[in-house]
Amino acid sequence: MENVDKRVDIKLLTHWKNIRGSKGVETFISMPNFKSASVFSENLVAVHMGLLKVYYDKPLYPRMVNVRHFATPIQIH
Repeated sequence: MENVDKRVDIKLLTHWKNIRGSKGVETFISMPNFKSASVFSENLVAVHMGLLKVYYDKPLYPRMVNVRHFATPIQIH
């Protein structure tokens, strides 16, 4: 089952400054949920962002243990 708390947001960017309405690396680094950045080449940077909100859109199923099997003694012949 997927743990939605461990989701991350990765942005692949090709420019440092904002260009024609698209955000650049400089903008993402200044955000409060910025975690780290990895430079792959001169024109490619991956920016790791943490999530500001976590949406629990999947049902949570608690693990159930059948106690009845533990209560019966084991007979060895």
